[in-house]
Amino acid sequence: MLFLKRKSVALLRQLNLNQPSVEELHAMDHAEISVRLEQLDRIQDQFESTQSQLEEEDPNELDANNRDEFAATFIRSKAAFTRELNKVDYQPMSSTRNPPLQEQPSVVIVKQPRSRLPELQLPQFGGAYTEWPNFFGMFQTVVNNDSELSNLEKFQHLRSCLKGAALDTIQSLEIRPHS
Repeated sequence: MLFLKRKSVALLRQLNLNQPSVEELHAMDHAEISVRLEQLDRIQDQFESTQSQLEEEDPNELDANNRDEFAATFIRSKAAFTRELNKVDYQPMSSTRNPPLQEQPSVVIVKQPRSRLPELQLPQFGGAYTEWPNFFGMFQTVVNNDSELSNLEKFQHLRSCLKGAALDTIQSLEIRPHS
């Protein structure tokens, strides 16, 4: 049990260390933010598993605020990275992040080819409160912010990610193209 307690505290400390300053966040590019988001998700998965084991072995841990503190920090971090990722996605290609408008030459922006990274797998969402921040952040980034997808396609992606109570909630919704 002592090992699980120390591991839980270490994961919370690791999460806190992954919170960049505003300046550091603004200096990150798309790739670094994406990797940081993946790292946050891995830390969260490890913490949830460790904390659940700890709470099973020592029910007094249910009264501790570790889970609440972790969730609050995780949500703040994930939201900051996701917001910054969205800003980076919508910036014109340039060697600097925010050049003044008068210095921007007239250019035609050509869409960059998709990266050769493996396709991202969207997480499943069954309706559990603890799954929501991870699911929402990833779904927003990968699906909802993709301007090439129609609302119908976005809904189909959403439906494919849901399971259990969350899927039951939208099961009766009809899918019709907008006329």
